[in-house]
Parts: sequence; structure tokens; C-alpha cells
Amino acid sequence: MANLHQKPLVSIITPCYNQQQFLPTLFESLLDQTYENIELVFMDDASPDKSWLVASTYEKALKAKFSNVYMKTNKKNLGVLENLKKGCALATGEYMCYLEADDYYRHDKIERNLEFFELNPTYGAVHSDYYQVNEDLRVIPRFAKRVFPESAVLFNNGWMFDTLLEKNPFCAPTVLMKAEFFRRAFQFDLFIERDYRMADYPAFIILSQMTKIGFIDEPLVYYRVLEVSLSHSPNAGERQAIADRVKRVQKDAITGRLKPTPLDIPKPKFA
Repeated sequence: MANLHQKPLVSIITPCYNQQQFLPTLFESLLDQTYENIELVFMDDASPDKSWLVASTYEKALKAKFSNVYMKTNKKNLGVLENLKKGCALATGEYMCYLEADDYYRHDKIERNLEFFELNPTYGAVHSDYYQVNEDLRVIPRFAKRVFPESAVLFNNGWMFDTLLEKNPFCAPTVLMKAEFFRRAFQFDLFIERDYRMADYPAFIILSQMTKIGFIDEPLVYYRVLEVSLSHSPNAGERQAIADRVKRVQKDAITGRLKPTPLDIPKPKFA
């Protein structure tokens, strides 16, 4: 492990719904992290499968390794954004990110992110390249470089607002933010009101108005592409619905609806 001068607490929020088959890989990737001052907030959204049972078998090992571990299951299904909002309210780290339950990290993901922040203290967030894992478990390396060959411009720009108005070059699980920017960017009530049905893209647009965003030119995350995901659905109608919501996000950004919340917003509380 690199000799980091500081070892801040990093909060990882993991929402889960019906992903029992992916949880062992997820948890093993967390247990393999070279950086250990991690707070895990795992939020099962009343999954009807065995997700909660599988997660519970890892609780002891996770608590033995990490500073804080919260394993929660909802009594009723809240939906993606409400569940993620509830999980984020429990987080206390100086840095925050969210990791979907079907994705997983390279062993040194968090460590490499924190190394970037030590070398680049004026940046408020960082992302990286990633591996794409297809339904047949085939892994495509250096995926971002293949999709965005102009990455030298996109990823080294620092201030990313104009780029994000056109496309989203970020893979959500690769992103780590300083907590003060995370909380001002992820405006869940607004995202629900506007029926975005997504959190990452509008949050990244808001984030890009507050801070420079860095890029680590190596794959640190394994990102699964599944047909059950709406954004990768084979159904043309579902894909069009996503495209329409993306346009709504972009319009809201242009008209000024998507902007950072004021400083010192009280942290939301849940019973």
C-alpha cells in the first residue's frame, strides 16, 4: 500500500435490489481493498430474492476489516433514488461514492483515488477508466478509451460542464468525490420531482459547476452491462424513455435548474 500522508474515511454506499448472484464478487472486492479506512453503507431495498441473506453472511468479515459498516434492509421497496438517498444520509466519510451491487472494484481502487487527491488537492472528484463485463462474463478492458478516443481532451480538461452537456463520459462506480461536493450534487428530491429516474448524470452536471474533476488513466472498476438494466435494455421503448430523460436533464442544466445547493445544507435525517 502506498504511503498516504493522510487516511481519511471513505464512505461507499451500495444500493441493492434482487442482485444476490453478484454480491459475493462485490463483497470480496471490498474485502480485498488495500485501503482499509472505509465505511460501507449497504442498502437492500426489500429484495424478494436472497440478497439480504447473502449480504448478511459477509457482515462479520466486513466489520472486522472496516471502520464502520451499516447493513440495512428496507421493510418495503422504496425505489432506486429513495433507497440511495436513505443510504447517503447514513454516510459520515470525508469522501463519498456509490457502488451498485452488480459492479465491483479492482483491489487498489480506493487507494489509487486517494493518491490522486493527495497529488491534486484542488480537485473535488476523480474518475477512471474501467473494465466492461458483459452478460456472458466477457471482460472488455480499457473501455472508456475505446468509447471516447478523444479522451485526452475529455478527461484531462478539469472543468467538465460543457462536456457533460453533450455526453456523460463518466462511469458512475469509478467516481469518488469529496463529501462536501457529493452532498451538494446529489439532490435526490429534485431528481425525483423531475422524474429523471437516475442520479449519476444530473449529479455529475451539478458537480462540474463546483470543482475540477480528475481522471486516472487506468481501469479500476468492473462495470457490468446487463439486459435487465434500463440503460442497456434491448427494448426500444425503454431506451427511448431513457433518452428522453437525458434530454430533460440537459435542458434543466442549460436553464439553470440543475445547480449546486447552498453551502451548509443540513444533512438529512431518517428515522
